[in-house]
Amino acid sequence: MDLSNICLNCFKPKGGYDVCMHCGYVAGTAPEQAFHLHPGTILQGRYIIGTVVGFGGFGITYKVWDATLEAVTAVKEFFPSGLVSRVPGDAQVVIFSGEKQELYNHQLARFMEEARNMAKFDNSPQIVNVFDYFEANNTAYIVMEFLDGVTLKDHARDENRNPIPLDVDMALSVLEPMTHALEQMHMKGIIHRDVSPDNIFITHSGMVKLLDFGAARLSAEDREETLMAIIKPGYAPPEQYRSRSKQGPYTDVYGLGATLYRILTGITPDESVDRQVEDLLQRPSQLGVKLDPKLEKSVMKSMALKPELRFQSMKEFRDAVFANKNVDFPEDELKKRQRNRVIAVFASIVIMLGVVFSIGYAVSRPSLLLSAVELTPDTITVWLPGGGETYYNADIMNQLAGEFTKERPGINVEFVEIDVENYAYELEQARQRGEMPTLFHSGYAADDTLPEIAAPLGLLIDSIDTGSYHFIDNYAKWYPKALEIPMAFDVAVVYGNTSAAEYYQKTLPDAITAPSALTALERWNIWHGCYDDYVGLYGGALSSTGRRAHISDSIVSLWDMQRYHLEARYDPQTDPFDMLLEEEIVCLFAQASNLRTVQDLLPGFYQVIPVYGDNTIYGVFKDTWAVSAASGENQRNIAMLFLTYMLSDFMQDSMYVQNDSYMPLSKAVLSDYVAVNTDLSFVANEIRKVQFLAGDKIKLEPLGRELEDFIATGAEVDQNEFERIYKKYGLS
Repeated sequence: MDLSNICLNCFKPKGGYDVCMHCGYVAGTAPEQAFHLHPGTILQGRYIIGTVVGFGGFGITYKVWDATLEAVTAVKEFFPSGLVSRVPGDAQVVIFSGEKQELYNHQLARFMEEARNMAKFDNSPQIVNVFDYFEANNTAYIVMEFLDGVTLKDHARDENRNPIPLDVDMALSVLEPMTHALEQMHMKGIIHRDVSPDNIFITHSGMVKLLDFGAARLSAEDREETLMAIIKPGYAPPEQYRSRSKQGPYTDVYGLGATLYRILTGITPDESVDRQVEDLLQRPSQLGVKLDPKLEKSVMKSMALKPELRFQSMKEFRDAVFANKNVDFPEDELKKRQRNRVIAVFASIVIMLGVVFSIGYAVSRPSLLLSAVELTPDTITVWLPGGGETYYNADIMNQLAGEFTKERPGINVEFVEIDVENYAYELEQARQRGEMPTLFHSGYAADDTLPEIAAPLGLLIDSIDTGSYHFIDNYAKWYPKALEIPMAFDVAVVYGNTSAAEYYQKTLPDAITAPSALTALERWNIWHGCYDDYVGLYGGALSSTGRRAHISDSIVSLWDMQRYHLEARYDPQTDPFDMLLEEEIVCLFAQASNLRTVQDLLPGFYQVIPVYGDNTIYGVFKDTWAVSAASGENQRNIAMLFLTYMLSDFMQDSMYVQNDSYMPLSKAVLSDYVAVNTDLSFVANEIRKVQFLAGDKIKLEPLGRELEDFIATGAEVDQNEFERIYKKYGLS
């Protein structure tokens, strides 16, 4: 192609003049920004760069002539601001050194992943097509179809570029194709996270296309400054403002709902974080927009601040908006749910008292052993762990206590919320003062003092239907002294970053067999992150076989793993979940209860790998409670009876299913739990393989913490030091 006679703006013959007769572009015009590629630059011997059609914090998009296909295309160049520069007129990108180079390399890999993801939808009429992608000039490029038209943002403006509302039919006709585009992405585990009017394009032929979903994924997985740079105020839900948050298809529902709100009203919605302080967002009808009440409810539901109150999928959103399905306003649905919870509490208590209804949650109903005990008026004090999202909800506990005391005149339950950071200290101080609470969380009690401060719970165990719970029918094996009772359990798993596994061209295993869990995965840079949990693996074997731990069983793995980390210069203090996110590691040894954290960080790009040993799944009981031995017999009986209420299916559901926490012991609720967390269904399917720490827990947990402290010092590896620590706990 003779470039001297071609306009580098519209790629039509310019007739030998400097000014194009078709578009008025003046040949030789410098790009708007000095760091943009100059028109006429050729990439890969075929892509002739024209003028810039858009640029932002991550890259620059050019109008391009593909000399091979003889067609106009678009090329997106990876050019993250603040990390690179370019000498004007030179095609090569200059990458800043140090940490910025590391961040650039990380983002470059994500950019190429964006290209691969976009290429997955090359047959989708609603998503911009990708033809090619490659690396050159110290950066990377994505070649995609050139779209001739306007963004929805510009389409919904007047001649003075002021925002205007669109006709309802027009608004719906534009957004309906977007629900299909986003649904296709969600089915492949990709969340857009940047749905807004400027990422929806309307061609002159009437096609509607979704743009730039790769940049949104970059934003959610990079450092905070990058995240904040591309969040679109008004269109991003609250969870996108937090570096670690649960995100999913409902995140895109908010963005699409906010987009619909904008083009129906002509007004950009208030920023979601401002709405959390005081929600002043008006309904469209309050702004004078006439539309079907069902549609208005759907718009407001899609923009609910709480993710659980929004539509959970694009199909739900489409059915409501385009099929006229009736829904509630978010505030009305919240009130309805609160009413249902109160009803559920009442129903659970009624069932517990022996009156069977067809609704509500079933609870563990005390047999005559405990319910027949005569109780006299008294008050028990319960110390609730507080200060975290996964701890006991005081409102629900108060409702439960209200039902408990309603049929027992003169009996009261008083709650004291103790921050988890101070719980162990406050418990020890109460022990020394002789002022113990009646009921306390034994997980914060020192193991050597528990026999002194806790009363036996034999009457409680004999009084509940142990067949309704996993493991409680074998309670004496796990708790021979019967001083505490668990509410939940957890198991060891390995989490894999499947995106990183693909990047390093590794295949993650379907399962791992301990005790070689670490050494088997060193080639994937596994980070332990919780040494006491790893050592706990051997506790599972101990409890089931009666063997004592041997140095050779686990020190070798710990020793090799520490050496590997020192050679790789990993900082032991770094958050291992951040390392998994940033691909500094590919696998992370942790617990099943960390699933939500991993899902939030890597939605659609993670794998849960079960850990086995001797055909055993290694578990640990969680959320254990004890009754104070210093309490009077009447108080102890009241406390044990109240524990049966805490074991109810309602509380198991509220604490563990609704809060994405540990796995509940209730057989019925565990079924609900794995239905929600399908990645952990292997636990329910192989529940008989789960073994616990039992009597060696007292030794193994502090042993693990001491090993962790030693390894975290970064000291030179010394097997003798490992052996000394093991012998200290009598495990050599």
